[in-house]
Amino acid sequence: MSDVSAVTGAGGATPATTKKTTDKTAAKDFKETLKAVDGHKYAKITDGERKGLYVNQSGNERNGDAFKLVERDGF
Repeated sequence: MSDVSAVTGAGGATPATTKKTTDKTAAKDFKETLKAVDGHKYAKITDGERKGLYVNQSGNERNGDAFKLVERDGF
């Protein structure tokens, strides 16, 4: 989590003021393991809060998005 703000004067004569905060606990507690799915461009999340979901690894605009795989009539 980051909060960055900058203030500058007209013409850039005033020095910029920057405030930056980072939430390091979220990164430390984030634990997931991915297992590649043969023949597909996604991986299964095998542990963590989102266990059982899948992650898109296709490289398109949805890359990194988690989704639930729905099978209907065995397909």
